[in-house]
Amino acid sequence: MFNDQVTVQLDASTTVTRQLSLDTFGIDDISVGQRIVLFGTLTDDSVGDLQFSAANGYARMRLSTLRGTVAALPDTRSWLALKLASINNRSIELYDFTGTGADPASDADAGFYEIDSGGLSLQGINAADPVVVAGFPTPFASAPPDFTAQTVAK
Repeated sequence: MFNDQVTVQLDASTTVTRQLSLDTFGIDDISVGQRIVLFGTLTDDSVGDLQFSAANGYARMRLSTLRGTVAALPDTRSWLALKLASINNRSIELYDFTGTGADPASDADAGFYEIDSGGLSLQGINAADPVVVAGFPTPFASAPPDFTAQTVAK
């Protein structure tokens, strides 16, 4: 069954892992825009109100893909910022970033989505360039930055 909207209930009993890591994670490490694979129980299968419980189940965080244009390049005080067009090939209008920041003023903003590019080379990338970024959203309620990049490509 495919559906644009499924309500997922996570629980302290949900085992959380992340692609490319052997570290320990919890449900608070999952945030808006995180691509995940879930194992659990479909508790309501009506098409208009799909409900899925991952209590005593499993959540695997996978690399998420951002597409957008460069809004700002990093300097010594800031991160790479994108004007997002999509997350995981889904329209940005589907996402609600409420609660992603350390406080409401720090919630992620699709028009200026801040990305920690770490030591990745951004050579040849300029303002307004279209880019694709793969990585992981920052744990819920801890932005900025909003995302940690594993790759950045033009």
